[in-house]
Amino acid sequence: MALAPGSITFVGYSADSDDGVAFVVLEPVLAGSVINFTNGSWDGLEFGGATASWAWTANADIAAGTRVTMSSLPSGEATSNLGTIEQQDESVSDITGSIKGLRAYTGSSTSPVFLAELSNDFINPSIGIHDAGSTFAAYEPPSVNMDSETAADTLRSRVHANVVAPTGSDEHAQDGSAPAGDDLAAQVPADDIGDNAAPAFSDADDYLNNSEILVGGVAMLGGNDTLINSGAIVATDGAAIDMGAGNDTVTLEEGSNVYGKILLGTGDDVLTAVDGDLDIDAGAGNDTVTTGSGDDLVKGGAGDDVIDGGEGDDALQGGDDNDRLIGRAGDDILIGDAGNDVLVGGEDNDTLIGGAGTDTADYSDDTAGVTVDLQSGIATGDEAGRDTLNGIENVIGGMGDDVLIGDAQVNTLTGGEGNDRIVVGAGDTANGGEGDDTIEVSTGGTTAVNADGGEGDDTIKLLGTGTGSLGAVAHVENLLVASGNWTVAATGDYETITVKNGAAITSGIIVDNDDHVSIEAGGKLTAATAVTWQGGGDAIIDNAGTIEGTTRVLANTAGATGSLAFNNLAGGVIRGPITPNANAAAGAVITLNNSGTIEAGDSGRVIDFRSFDGNGAHGVINNLAGGIIRNAGTSTDSADVIRPGENGVVNNWGLITAATGLVGGGDLIDFQGDAGGKVNNYAGGTLEGAKHAVTGEKAVTVYNEGTMIGRNGSAVNIDNSGLEADRVTVTNKGTMEGRSAELADSDGDAIDVDGLATITNYGAIRGLGHQGYHDGEPNISEGIAIGGGTIVNNAGAEIYGYGRGIQVDNSGNANALGKTLIVNDGTIRGDGHGPEGVLPADAAHFDLRGNEAINLVGTYDDEIINGSAGRILGGLAMGGGNDVLSNSGTIKAMGGSAIDMGAGDDVVNLYIGSNVEGTILLGDGNDRITMNDYLGAVTVDAGNGNDDITTSFGDDVIHAGAGNDHIFASSGNDTIDAGAGDDTILADEGNDTIDGGDGFDTLFLARATGPIYVDFAAGHVSGAGIGFDTFTNIENLMFGDGNDTVTGGNGDDSLDGAGGNDTLTGGAGDDTLAGSAGFDTLNGGSGDDSLDGGADDDVLSGGSGDDHLLGGLGNDSVSGGSGDDHIEGGAGNDVLTGGSGDDNFVFAAGFGNDTITDFAGNGDVIEFAAALVHDFTALMATAAQVGDDVVLSIDGNTSLTLEHTQLGSLAADDFRFA
Repeated sequence: MALAPGSITFVGYSADSDDGVAFVVLEPVLAGSVINFTNGSWDGLEFGGATASWAWTANADIAAGTRVTMSSLPSGEATSNLGTIEQQDESVSDITGSIKGLRAYTGSSTSPVFLAELSNDFINPSIGIHDAGSTFAAYEPPSVNMDSETAADTLRSRVHANVVAPTGSDEHAQDGSAPAGDDLAAQVPADDIGDNAAPAFSDADDYLNNSEILVGGVAMLGGNDTLINSGAIVATDGAAIDMGAGNDTVTLEEGSNVYGKILLGTGDDVLTAVDGDLDIDAGAGNDTVTTGSGDDLVKGGAGDDVIDGGEGDDALQGGDDNDRLIGRAGDDILIGDAGNDVLVGGEDNDTLIGGAGTDTADYSDDTAGVTVDLQSGIATGDEAGRDTLNGIENVIGGMGDDVLIGDAQVNTLTGGEGNDRIVVGAGDTANGGEGDDTIEVSTGGTTAVNADGGEGDDTIKLLGTGTGSLGAVAHVENLLVASGNWTVAATGDYETITVKNGAAITSGIIVDNDDHVSIEAGGKLTAATAVTWQGGGDAIIDNAGTIEGTTRVLANTAGATGSLAFNNLAGGVIRGPITPNANAAAGAVITLNNSGTIEAGDSGRVIDFRSFDGNGAHGVINNLAGGIIRNAGTSTDSADVIRPGENGVVNNWGLITAATGLVGGGDLIDFQGDAGGKVNNYAGGTLEGAKHAVTGEKAVTVYNEGTMIGRNGSAVNIDNSGLEADRVTVTNKGTMEGRSAELADSDGDAIDVDGLATITNYGAIRGLGHQGYHDGEPNISEGIAIGGGTIVNNAGAEIYGYGRGIQVDNSGNANALGKTLIVNDGTIRGDGHGPEGVLPADAAHFDLRGNEAINLVGTYDDEIINGSAGRILGGLAMGGGNDVLSNSGTIKAMGGSAIDMGAGDDVVNLYIGSNVEGTILLGDGNDRITMNDYLGAVTVDAGNGNDDITTSFGDDVIHAGAGNDHIFASSGNDTIDAGAGDDTILADEGNDTIDGGDGFDTLFLARATGPIYVDFAAGHVSGAGIGFDTFTNIENLMFGDGNDTVTGGNGDDSLDGAGGNDTLTGGAGDDTLAGSAGFDTLNGGSGDDSLDGGADDDVLSGGSGDDHLLGGLGNDSVSGGSGDDHIEGGAGNDVLTGGSGDDNFVFAAGFGNDTITDFAGNGDVIEFAAALVHDFTALMATAAQVGDDVVLSIDGNTSLTLEHTQLGSLAADDFRFA
């Protein structure tokens, strides 16, 4: 080892013929060590003025306390008792003269490491003897730039100087020339180095504070002794320090040198040293030994010792009991021996041997990170170096990122600070400490592993092949199953659980709070109940591997709060029922996101949230593109695939299906009695059920862009009530099909809603078949069957039924549960196939002719709007109620009527572009049908009731039925049967055939544009604007507001001029002529006619026969003609002519100023209302002869003039007062 200052000390010199120097070794000198000597002065850069210089080399290892002599220096053949001498210059090696100073050093002459120095004073160089009182001194380190006197004085002044004061009588003989060479070895004996020998001690509590050189060692015997040393203690025989029994304290301060063994003895001793190569035996007791720099050998002995070797290459041995050995810097050897020891190697390359007991390698002071592998017995690290470990059971890591690997023994591995990796096996204990630690456990073994992650975000990593079991751990946030098949306890304590490819957990896991579970591709989780969610936060499960639950995949605890996102990723498989089994808290939600495969068999539903939703919790199912949710069972009694529960949501972009080929089993999505459900089947999504695709009993909302199929049922089948709260909403932009598997009960309605529904269709809705009975009633396949509501079929969309397109009833062919609105711009089609696979007698009750496309049952006020692009193929029947049908498109009968409005006051509007192929049945009630510019021919059967029928272009056939109907056939050669009742028929262009039927019927000829010719007897009416019409059972002809000229036939005509200045001629027969408004001319002709001029100034001529003439308003001219006529002028200033016969002139109040031109008292009678005048006397009081006339002035505004009459000719019997 390298020598340091103070490693040697000078003890003598000879200036006589021997010319030599002596020194004592204070620290071991190894063979081959070279020490240089010179008497030159050192100026800090080089030596100057040297008269003697040589190099000494040890020829063997020299122990501390050994005296070394160098003799015959001037001879050229210098010798040494323990080495060889190489002189640099023989001529300058003579030291017979005055020695200013002699220095020992190692290294080069320009960069020396000084070991010791010798100086003298008061030497008489002429005789080579000491003067009386002269001294010499040896010390380290060397002085700089001092002469001998100054150097000697300086050395003497120092506490640790070795000083000898020779006298003429001591062993330094004076032979008259120089100190005797024979005396060189005895000049300073080894036992006389320093001031004194050590004092003697007793068994009391002794105290020694040494600053000098004690030769022969120190023995302090019993008692609790204290030794403080800053000098040198040299053993000459036995130990340098022997503290004896007792609890002793040894402090070796800086500068302390101990040459020999240190025995602390029995007792709980404490030793503290700064430096030096110490050999210490602590002895029995609980000792504490702390050495400093130096290569120390320390034995702890019995007791729980703490040994700190400090720097240097130390060898520490704990001995019996539980010791703590600390190597620190240097290549140390630490041996624990018996007991549970703690070995701290420290820096550099140490050897740690635990020995008997359970021993611990402690790297807690390491900051750079250490890797400890107990299997290989190697520990490495940037600070720790490369340690060799043997017999170590436990490891404590440091402050860095450590790797601790256990072996086959039972280990306790403690990570400490840093992000550590700890590898343990069966029966081991892992303590992560601070930092984000990973604790690795492998399969095999039957003893549980104890693990405590400590602070930080810690991970348990499970490894190996075969099976393994992990019990409860503490303070570990993450579980990573990297390989092997594992049962894991207390999984609820983990925040994350990850299962890697090829690994498996074979016991159920608990998920709560904000936990995150990841089953990676190739990983597996399988158990009776795979996952139990306890709520408390927002938890996530990601599965790209396999999760299997033989009883259920997912359970939950009652009252669970928060949310769970269950993500089955692409390639992931979930096998078994996802059926949380307890009511969660309000607002709790489970969201299932699937891009892989989720399946279950016959025994259970794939997904069921009905036991989860009781308190207001709900589930959301998102089946993403590529995702498959299926029931893999093959039994027709297989369970439903999904029961979403109250307010449950199913969003689908993938495939949700029953087993391939399975029909008649459970439904696909069944809401049961839960309300608020939503199903969104987006583009690319397929919902295909063995029976129904979506079913339930309460309000649900269905949105479809993909494909929905009920293999032996409906795409949507809801058994809801007629309450508004239970209304079902369906929006279809894809394909929805109800199919029949031809089972005993197959009702392939695409949409079957018992109660109210709102259905908006942009795609295809198809009911494709039926078979057998349902609840004892034959099945009929409809595209849509509802109990009422709204159906909107948009442009390009299709509603098709193998039986009917649309059926609205109470689900039992009886009254619907609410009113219905149908708006169609697409195609509604019913093929009209009746029941199949039923008895003929039962099938006979279901005649679909005339209601193949739409059949509304009941008395609600329904409405159908068929737009310009709309096509209704097959008859529509609207049932009872005041219904409205508006058509701008096509309605085409397949086998019966095209339109059957049923009973009620119905309205039918056929707009421009309408096309109706088939009979229109208005049914009973006061119906109205209007056709605006309708081009085709129609057949209308209005049924009973006061109907209003207006047709348009085309040769129409109209059966008005019983009731007071109003019929306008418009242009075309129409056939009209007004039926019973007082009907009004408006004739238009075309040669119509009109039968008024029973009752008083009116043929209204207002559309005429010129003279009208009527032959009542022949039943003909003709004229411009009305064509040539043939009529029967018409009692009245009525004309329009134009200036009509009408000539009746020989029958009893009834003519009404209506507005305009009309000329009506009754001809033969008892005619009824009404002028109505306008300046009309009425000619009764022969027969007992009735003429009413109406408003304005009319001219009435009764003709032959007993006529009844009423002028009406205006200044009329009324002529009775032949016969006994009844003439009344009415209001206005009328001119009345009775003509031949006994005529009766009638005047009521306000008749105006009338004139009778031909009153004849021999038969004619004038009748006044009693309110005007009450008897003949009173009348005559108003009479006056005015020229040739008699004027009766009733009052200032009313008078009657009798032309060519004398007052005296009037008699009482000419008048009547009523």
